[in-house]
Amino acid sequence: MGGRPVPIDVSESDIEVALSDVGAAKRDAWVSSSPRRRRRYVKLTRRFGGDPPELLALIADDSNRQVWTAAPWLIQREYCRWINKGWTLAQRQKRAAKSLVLIPDDTAML
Repeated sequence: MGGRPVPIDVSESDIEVALSDVGAAKRDAWVSSSPRRRRRYVKLTRRFGGDPPELLALIADDSNRQVWTAAPWLIQREYCRWINKGWTLAQRQKRAAKSLVLIPDDTAML
């Protein structure tokens, strides 16, 4: 598995609590998924869910920070996982910039 691990301390119960802030579709998907799939999700979130430096550099700007902080915690962690799983610095930078464009659309659907 590629990418650069940026660990975060998270448990399955943390994710279940965070599901209250996201849409019913995500909650239903979590509830209907197998215990094995949930454990894998938690494992990957622990490994790659920390704030990537490429994103932290972008959210130093006030407008980007507002976009990022408006998103629920679980959505932020999913984007962090996606960014951190990038193989190269350039790919992670591109993903970080794209995440700030996509987050408003994701949060609007909640």
